[in-house]
Amino acid sequence: MNHRIMRTSGLLASGFFAGIVLLSCIPLRADEQFSGHFELGIREVNITGDKYKYKQHLNLESGARVFALGFKFRPENTDGMKPDRAEFDATGLGGDPYQNISVAVQKYGAYQFGYQHQKSDYFYQDILFDSIEEDHAASIAGDFHTFDYERLSDKAFLNLQMSDRGKFMFAFDRTHKSGESTTVLDVSREEFEMEKPIDETTENIDVGVEYTWDKVSVEFHERWRELDNAASVFLQGASVGSSPTGPTQLNDFFLGQSYAYDSREHQITITAKPATRWQIKADVLIAKLDMDINSAEDAQGTDFSGAPLNQFVEGVGGADRDTRQFYLSSAYTLTDRVRITASLREQHLEQEALISFDPLNDQLNGNSDWDIDSSRVTLGIEAQIATRVTLGGGWLSEKRKVDYLQSSVQVSDMLDENSRSNGFWFKARYRPGKFLDLGISVEDDSIDDAFTLTSPTDVQRYRLSARLRWNDSWSLSATQHWRDRKNSNSDWKYDSSQTDFRLSHNSERLALSLGASFVDLNYNIDQIVTAGFRQDLFPIVYKADTDSWDGSARWRFTDRFLLSASYRDYKNKGSFRVAREDVRVALEFDIPRNYSLKLGFHNTDYKEEPLEAFDSEVWEIALRRSW
Repeated sequence: MNHRIMRTSGLLASGFFAGIVLLSCIPLRADEQFSGHFELGIREVNITGDKYKYKQHLNLESGARVFALGFKFRPENTDGMKPDRAEFDATGLGGDPYQNISVAVQKYGAYQFGYQHQKSDYFYQDILFDSIEEDHAASIAGDFHTFDYERLSDKAFLNLQMSDRGKFMFAFDRTHKSGESTTVLDVSREEFEMEKPIDETTENIDVGVEYTWDKVSVEFHERWRELDNAASVFLQGASVGSSPTGPTQLNDFFLGQSYAYDSREHQITITAKPATRWQIKADVLIAKLDMDINSAEDAQGTDFSGAPLNQFVEGVGGADRDTRQFYLSSAYTLTDRVRITASLREQHLEQEALISFDPLNDQLNGNSDWDIDSSRVTLGIEAQIATRVTLGGGWLSEKRKVDYLQSSVQVSDMLDENSRSNGFWFKARYRPGKFLDLGISVEDDSIDDAFTLTSPTDVQRYRLSARLRWNDSWSLSATQHWRDRKNSNSDWKYDSSQTDFRLSHNSERLALSLGASFVDLNYNIDQIVTAGFRQDLFPIVYKADTDSWDGSARWRFTDRFLLSASYRDYKNKGSFRVAREDVRVALEFDIPRNYSLKLGFHNTDYKEEPLEAFDSEVWEIALRRSW
């Protein structure tokens, strides 16, 4: 599957870049308009402190860079199939952790084409406790889970207007992740740090057609999805584990758990407007997924009893899933000020899964069967009570029936359970004039039996908002959020509140923005741990009290000089004490022949007390040319 995916994406990317070159070579005539820009420069980075933490947060490096590159081609004469516009943009080229290339070509009323290539680098290696206070012989004073990988993403779409009523649509996207990571695995009552390579590819194709009549439109889509994950974990050399004095040791270890799936979806959507005030939308989705699993484990060493550990097992398995979903929604406008909405969703899921390590030994095989039926109904109303007041609200109810059977090692687990969830929402808006806007919203959801102990049984959300404008240049906005989530079955509770303020000014030469955000978060779990006949309470508590301030200014104090600056201060005083300050200053000077010189400075001061800290200075100088 990997070879076919790589071959497909390679041909596609080659075709796209060939198109870019072809468009760039089109001869320009007097009636054509061609504009563009490029920005080339040099970056210098100075770092003091923890470089791994800097790489986790910023990951910018010194050297020459293509900060920006792009053009726009807009011919005045667009006879035949010649495009009305062709655009190319690129940012972050030359080794930055986030790079982007995009192409867009469009002929109004005929076709539209777009392509985007993105590259992202992700890095994590953290310290979670002070090595001085811990047993250094039993730990490396850090998080054993690390990663350093690259993600490449290619997306493309093509829309063709076949006639005044018909349209053809095609979309393709592919994402590939590759790199390195480490994890911790428990083997024979001991923990070992393992290598875990990353090699995962996903590919999606969507083909659709749409046809529109006077009062009815029909849209049909066929989708293909593929995923291939070569997941594996292995030990790099012999290891005594986290306890050098313990009996468990490994001389060699490998665990392969690769899996891949193919899925196909059929979807049809019908939108109708039988009357001026009435609109109906019906949607049917049928999906099928086939997954293949391969597992193998090879362990050599000494187990917890001191006996030789010589283990090798391998197995194959898979899963088949069928999903059917029907969705119906309707909206009816009673009067010019009252609108009613309703929707119904019915969904059925069937899944069969099997894993086999020995076809002749049932104790080494396992299987599970799932049947999930759910139905959801919503009702809503929107009303404009007066010229300045708008109200809205609604109610939802969902029923779910789960039939579950799992068997392995001569043990069976069955579940036949019904659950129901209910909720409502309300919102109001008051606009006494164009310069003042006030709003309130409330949401409340509950479920009588959550499927897991870590999902909430009750959720409440509240939001207040206000916006004030004056002189068409100044504005002040404020919002207040409250969120409460809990699971009464497991004594799990999560509540948070957030307050935001923003003051803004925009004029011809000056733009200012000042803001503040305050977040208070509390996360509590009273977990019961069972070991044999003993049960102990193991509470988990996490708190965050975050204050964030920011300000920015953009001032064109002459026709040639542009000064911009920003400042942000972030502090978290909860379970982890974190402080970060960011300062940015940039000066842009316009010089003749459409050139401009840009100077930039970025300072980041990060402290994670008492563990890690870094202070970085990033200097940039760039020459920009526009035409």
